[in-house]
Formats: sequence, structure tokens, C-alpha cells
Amino acid sequence: MLVKSQPNLKNLFVSLSTPHRETKIMKARAELLRIIINCQKPKNQVEKYCAKYAWLNMYEFIDPVLDPKTMLKHLPTKSAAAKELNNYNQNRKENLKAFKLLLSKVKEPKQKKLLLAANRFAYLKEMRDDYRRPAYWAFRPFWKEIAKRTKLKFTETNYLLGNELEKAIIKPNKKWQTLARKRMKNFALELTEGKFFIHSDQKSINQLLSQVILNSPDKEIAGMVAFPGKIKGRVKIIYHKDDFKKFSKGEILITPMTHPEFLPIMRQASAVITDEGGITCHAAIVAREMKKPCIIGTKTATKVLKNGDFIEVDAVKGVVRIIKRNGKRILRYL
Repeated sequence: MLVKSQPNLKNLFVSLSTPHRETKIMKARAELLRIIINCQKPKNQVEKYCAKYAWLNMYEFIDPVLDPKTMLKHLPTKSAAAKELNNYNQNRKENLKAFKLLLSKVKEPKQKKLLLAANRFAYLKEMRDDYRRPAYWAFRPFWKEIAKRTKLKFTETNYLLGNELEKAIIKPNKKWQTLARKRMKNFALELTEGKFFIHSDQKSINQLLSQVILNSPDKEIAGMVAFPGKIKGRVKIIYHKDDFKKFSKGEILITPMTHPEFLPIMRQASAVITDEGGITCHAAIVAREMKKPCIIGTKTATKVLKNGDFIEVDAVKGVVRIIKRNGKRILRYL
């Protein structure tokens, strides 16, 4: 059996769930790095790049398209770009070599076919954004027309359900804008016994959260190791790209789940911990590519940890230890 011939099961999962084909998003990053390395004055090339990949940062249709002025302000230096590109190419070669070695140890054709299928699935999960993001960009005129007909702002249309938008198109009313703005501040979705509910007042959201947050006596957070390692650092909880400006290099990124727009702060993070995800989730794949300690699927990291906590990430056992909180030593597993 495969597991008997592979003493380190974690390494097996790492090798198996790392895609070896480049997605458009991966290629786009490499293309930008080459522009920085090869161009003395990259302004014109960056403008062309932003036109070509206008959709790159769009996790939702309301997200802004790539802006050359903003990008030019945040370009890495030539040396940093060269280092990142070299690490990227080297990691891809090493990951592919490890996967081929894994396959060479498998003699059973059916097992080998399953491994290949699992690895391709990891690629397909990442490839989704190659189509989803350009689709959001292509549909922006459609949503702008909906905003015009409903007398809502473009961003507000994102916070109404389909049946609500239909009613707002047929009969525009101020109440739809009020509802959308309330949800823009806070909302939670609930699916109970096949019935769908949306909560937008803080009291009902807190009641809902209290039902799903695990409150074990020893407050232990355990998750799956996506990439092994141990590191200590400060916690920074990030929910959305609007929070990115709060993140500092070397902090430990805590988030429900990462997406491609999280790449800039993932590069700065010393480790990554997520509430959600499995071995083929975005955070796991990127952490393996970047070789950063990563624990995924903890369920409650964003609820139990607090900004500024000094913690130890044990991405060998898959647990997190708080060392200090508010300047006081705690020395316990969460």
C-alpha cells in the first residue's frame, strides 16, 4: 500500500495536493515580475498589463479593476522581483520532482490513476478563478444597468437577493437601499433544515455565532497541517482586502479563508491559519508554494485569537499556542 511505503503522511498530502500546472493567475504574477526585472521604466508595460488582466483582483463583480497608478506605487524592487520569480520557479520544479517520485513508488495502476486524478483536482480548484474572475469583469455592465434601473448604487446591488432585485427592478423603492446598506455593515447567512435565512442585525448575528463557535474547556484550536513548520509571531486577523493595509510584514495571518487577492499579504506573513479549508484549498496550495507554515480548517481561529496575541504556530502537530495576550504570559494551547 502507498501509505506503508511513505513514512511521512503529511509530506504525501503536500505532494499530492500541490498543482503542477500554472493557472492564469500564477502566470500573470510571473509576467508582472518579468516586467519589473526587464524594464527600466515599467509604466507603459504596467498599463498594458492592467488592461490585459483588468479582472485579476475581482473576487466579486463590485471589486475594482486593476489600476496602473495603484500598482506602480506598490511594485516590488527589481531584486525582490528577481528573488520571488526564482523562488517561484524553483518551488515548481521541486514540487513536480516530489510528485514524480511519489508516483514512481506506486506500482498499482488503479492507485496511480487515483493519485493523478487527485492532483488534477487540486489544479482545477485553483483554475476556477481563471474563469470566474474574467466573468465578473465581463458582467459589470449588466450589474451597472441593474443599479440604474433599481436606483441603487453599483455596490449596493451586491447585498440584495435575486428575488429582492427583481422586486426592486419592477418597483424601485428606498427600502431596498436601506436594506442593502444595513447588510453592507453586517450580515450572516443561515441554512437550517433546508430553509434559508439572512440576518442583518447584530443581536441575531451574535446569537447565531454563539451556536456555531466551539467552546471547549481547554480552548484548543486544532487544524490540518497544510505545510509543516514552527514559528512565533503576532496575530493579525484579516477578513477582506480592505483590511490589508493593517497587515505588517512578519505577522501571522489569521483569516476565515484566503483567495487570490490575499497573495500580497500572504507573501508578507510568517505563517497562515484559516478557519476553513482542506488540503486542496487556496491557502494550503499557496502556503506549500511559498513554503510557509500553515494550519487550515481550525473552525474557530478568527473567533478565539485576538489581534496582537503573541502565539506559537506548531504546524507539525497542527495546534496553536498563545504565549502572550495583552502583555501577559499565558502559555497554553488554545
